[in-house]
Amino acid sequence: SSAHDNLLAVGFCDGSVLLIRGELTRERHSKQKIIHSDKNPVTGLAFRHVGGQIVLFIATTDTVTAYNLTSRDARTVLDMHGCSLNCTTLSNHTQDHQFVIGRNDALYFYQPDGRGPCLAFEGDKIKVLWFRNYLVVANR
Repeated sequence: SSAHDNLLAVGFCDGSVLLIRGELTRERHSKQKIIHSDKNPVTGLAFRHVGGQIVLFIATTDTVTAYNLTSRDARTVLDMHGCSLNCTTLSNHTQDHQFVIGRNDALYFYQPDGRGPCLAFEGDKIKVLWFRNYLVVANR
């Protein structure tokens, strides 16, 4: 893999994630494979391109996992607690492109090698997103 790969990840409610590499408009020039299988629905995906490394973060209702796509899809389970649909985002460069998930007790920040800081923030979160330099959280 190189940083110039065209990548698309599609998460499904059956817990699988399909990774497509290559030119999508030309079927014969793309490679597809299931890189993740889980019994729980996929709730969030994010690519992180930093320092020549491409990492795909995958959140399900029960786990958070990182796949280093430049190291033969090396898999690291980051957390045994996931999140609801629409409760993941990728921060911008000011927060080092961390994968952010919102759960009822807090907001959690992840790097490819593990969980980082959390912000205690109670409430039933329905949407988490990054807008410019702001983390936006919608609660019920």
